Amino acid sequence: MQSLNTLCFISVYVIKLKSKLSSSLSIAPDIDECSFDPSVCDENAVCTNSEGSYSCTCKQGFTGDGAICQGTAEHYLRQVYFTRANLPNHI
Repeated sequence: MQSLNTLCFISVYVIKLKSKLSSSLSIAPDIDECSFDPSVCDENAVCTNSEGSYSCTCKQGFTGDGAICQGTAEHYLRQVYFTRANLPNHI
């Protein structure tokens, strides 16, 4: 019976200790990784901060994982079209 009492005492002590530790620990404030310079995301990506994390999403016309974004064929075609549309008439 004494081992059962000892076990109960230890269990109650551990529960109280866990409770005391969790109430005395403060949660660190969230770090906004999106405000880092240089950015954690590619220059052609949008960074979204969330509690304890962040995500990077490539902008329209780009593909990739957000850390690295590459222009799609559509992006390059638009770039060529708008560049040529702005050329002076005498060229």
